[in-house]
Amino acid sequence: MNRHLLLKGLFFIPALFIALESFGTPVVSAPTDTVVLTVPAAEQRLVSQSLMLLATRYNVDIAKSEVTQAKAWYNPNIVYTQDLHDPSTGKWFDNAYPTSEVDVQIHELFSIAGRHINAVRLAEIDVQRNQLSFDDLTRSLKFEMYNDIANLFQAQQTKDLFVVELASLDKVISAYEEELKLGAAAGNDLIRLKAEKQSTITDRLANYQNIEDLESQIRVLLGFKENVWIKIVNIPLPSGNVPVLDSLLGFSMKRPDVQLASTDVKWNQQNLKLQKSIGAPDFVLGTEYDRRSSYVNDLWLINGGIDIPIFNRNQGNIRAAKFAVTQSQYYDTLQQQTAQSEVVSAYGQFIRIKQVRDSVNAQPGVISANGPADNGSYSKDLDVMFLNAVSNFSQRRISLLEFLDQLRTYDDARRDLITLDSDYFIAAQQLNYVTGTTSVR
Repeated sequence: MNRHLLLKGLFFIPALFIALESFGTPVVSAPTDTVVLTVPAAEQRLVSQSLMLLATRYNVDIAKSEVTQAKAWYNPNIVYTQDLHDPSTGKWFDNAYPTSEVDVQIHELFSIAGRHINAVRLAEIDVQRNQLSFDDLTRSLKFEMYNDIANLFQAQQTKDLFVVELASLDKVISAYEEELKLGAAAGNDLIRLKAEKQSTITDRLANYQNIEDLESQIRVLLGFKENVWIKIVNIPLPSGNVPVLDSLLGFSMKRPDVQLASTDVKWNQQNLKLQKSIGAPDFVLGTEYDRRSSYVNDLWLINGGIDIPIFNRNQGNIRAAKFAVTQSQYYDTLQQQTAQSEVVSAYGQFIRIKQVRDSVNAQPGVISANGPADNGSYSKDLDVMFLNAVSNFSQRRISLLEFLDQLRTYDDARRDLITLDSDYFIAAQQLNYVTGTTSVR
């Protein structure tokens, strides 16, 4: 065995142990322009800082203002008439009592057949619709946020994995270069090691681009400044306690989008009532004071007027409103069926991912057990296998082909574990999203 290469391997192994020991442990220290973000902090920030939510919330206030407007009565109409020019006297704007004419009329428009109250009720239902739309947007943005956070956490964990792998490849390549100078190593093997490093660097570059895209999405979603970088400390994995499917199906009927579809039916039914009341004409009631133009002076009159609904009875709008009621009822039924179908699908996905993850985590360690009190684990087995591969290759106990095979096995398995945790978290949030609850924590 080459002593020089052995010393290189012995020097590298403790460093690799430190790197592997730190892998998977969240690194809280970060530059000053980096925000260390937890899921609870992200939830609070979404509600208070999301520009989309802040803007959409005003739709509720706008709808409430429209209720105020709908409650307002028509303004009275006042008409004042007097002399402009009297040719007999040559006077302009003469309103003296003995010689001039003055006429004052006051009219008020009254809606009959309940048009006013129907308009108010329609506006009140519109407030409910806007509130439900806001709640549904909040639900959707939360799920989008959970997805982005889980994917960013996965990408940042993968970035840490690349650090470990590149550190091992750098050490092995450095030792190989020294051996090549001494004529104790093959040049082709060194090229293959460098090619493996280059492939890892390329994968890391794609992962960095993914990280930057996800950070950009989170910055916009949570209202961070453009020069802030996001560090996800961890994602809270659910305990796995899931209510029975029947109860989840019941929860889904209280989702904002499902309730919104039902409220749309109410809105269209109320709009039909309004259109029917609009078909009845308005009634005008008024009074008039006439000083000198009638058969007596100082004449007081009362008058009223109403349109005769012969040609326009609002029949087109009434018919359209009837169709809208039937249409919204179909959409309401469709939304309920869609919600329940989504619950069944999300429930099955969560259970399958949970079973796979539980089976992986339940595996006892094969080579990582450390005494009767520590059975090890599959995850620790991977780290030990990788350390053994580096050590054995450094001491020429295994070939380059075997080393690269074990390196790729470690890389694939580690990425699978990272992805499995991320998918488990997303599946739980998906189930919460489709049920409109936080049943899975």
